[in-house]
Amino acid sequence: MIAFLTLLLGIVVGAREVDLAAPAGTAAVEVFLDGESVARRTRPPWTFVVDFGAAPAPHHLDAVARDARGVELGRVRQRVNLPKPEAEAVLALLPGKGGKGRLATLRWEGAVGKPRAISLSFDGKPLAAPVPERIELPAFVPERLHFLQAVVDFEKGARAGAEITFGGKDRDETARELTAVPLRVPGGKLPPPEAMSGWLVAGGERLHVVATEGGEASIVFVLDADSPPAFRELADWSILLTRAGMFFSQPEVRMLLAYGTEEFGARTAYDAFPRSFPAYLGKGLLHALGDVFPPADGLTCPRVADAATAAGLLAASWSHPRAVVVVLTGNPDASVLSAAQARSYLSDLGVPVFVWTAAAAAPEAAARWGGGRVVKTLADVRIAVKELEAAVREQRIVWVEGAHLPQSIFVTAGAPAGVAVAR
Repeated sequence: MIAFLTLLLGIVVGAREVDLAAPAGTAAVEVFLDGESVARRTRPPWTFVVDFGAAPAPHHLDAVARDARGVELGRVRQRVNLPKPEAEAVLALLPGKGGKGRLATLRWEGAVGKPRAISLSFDGKPLAAPVPERIELPAFVPERLHFLQAVVDFEKGARAGAEITFGGKDRDETARELTAVPLRVPGGKLPPPEAMSGWLVAGGERLHVVATEGGEASIVFVLDADSPPAFRELADWSILLTRAGMFFSQPEVRMLLAYGTEEFGARTAYDAFPRSFPAYLGKGLLHALGDVFPPADGLTCPRVADAATAAGLLAASWSHPRAVVVVLTGNPDASVLSAAQARSYLSDLGVPVFVWTAAAAAPEAAARWGGGRVVKTLADVRIAVKELEAAVREQRIVWVEGAHLPQSIFVTAGAPAGVAVAR
């Protein structure tokens, strides 16, 4: 089988060397970036240089191996600058006929211990599964499209999700890959999936909506904790943030510090940023901040824009309504990326970003982000929290068939006024 030997972790930009392993009998390997051929070799080593551009963006990197007659021997895909879970799960419909007595199976892998909770739903309704390896499905109509979803929760906030669709007229039971699309919906209400025909397109192709959901939210705060007084002041907001507005569901709140450390995996070094375990707003931000600590030297310049891109990946990891809040204190930003590049990437990923300015020098720093909201007083914070709450409330996740890059999906004129992809 063909496989990537180079794992592209973190945020990837510029020209990168990519190694592959190809099966015996391979006469050529061709590499595609977002569907466009970018390199081809007819002899080993199967090493390629791929240019991912100067600014980060989500990508699909595909490689295809063929024999001397041009027959395909295998293909493999690596998702680049897209969320990669700490654990993975997969659902499959077991062989059978009709819509009665059917079984599905759920499997998972992860380096985060054993699952602490497993939840399933069938066509949007909770489904009990005492034995996840043999899930008993309720009776269904094979001629209709059905949606089976699983969420596996591990310790320390890790989560794996899996979704499949099956059934429908003139369709086989092969599981189809799905893409989650975050929509901004006035009032937060959507019609049934079948009523959303023609709402979304990607590359000129109308997308088939199979399910919708709201539910939990993922909010990631990017903190410049270089100044201990500013850090303590943020912690003091915990009581206010708890009382200023209770979200429609308990959101997962995480903190991410803007101080990168170099991590090594496979062949490629990548940047990681210290982050908290998820906490719920009902427990207050102080609970989350307790899991994060500022750098000991107090001298290192923060990398706010770089951290914001990592926060976007974190917020989008579980296909929930999401947002990133960048809190600025006015310190210099030592990021490789610019604020404009970070905002563009978050927009491509479908993660709304909010900029809060928490110190006198912060407005100048916020100008590089296109402006920000002042949060110097308790009244300021109330307004900022309500704005954040409103943005999360109106988000809904729409599942469409196919593997699509998030920046390629758009809302058509056939959708109701005000409906848009969350950016």
